[in-house]
Amino acid sequence: KEAYNFSNLQDFLDIYYEGMNVLTTEQDFYDLTWAYLRKVYLENVIHVEIMFDPQGHTDRGISFDTVINGIHRALKDAQTKLGMTTVLIMSFNLKPCKWSVRAHGRFYNLCVGCKFFLATGSR
Repeated sequence: KEAYNFSNLQDFLDIYYEGMNVLTTEQDFYDLTWAYLRKVYLENVIHVEIMFDPQGHTDRGISFDTVINGIHRALKDAQTKLGMTTVLIMSFNLKPCKWSVRAHGRFYNLCVGCKFFLATGSR
């Protein structure tokens, strides 16, 4: 717990990025998302809007499909098992990038220096 006493942003980021390393499989992303959804459901939350950045994972060699499928599956379970409504907001860092992602059957082209949001979900 001592590691969580941050004195500056870099200390926080060091722990944050180290913690991200445990997320490697679709089931890992599902488990993390599902644990969060169950916790907030017990606090009477009925709608969530989760923002995530796939680049932190794809830069580590984790496929976009692994990330999105795990998170999306947990959101679907929250809708059907808990009656929650959900929105998933995908964002990209403002850093040089040029690649395409396929999400929900559509391709999205990203350009250098862009900021892009994709929101999907249910209401």
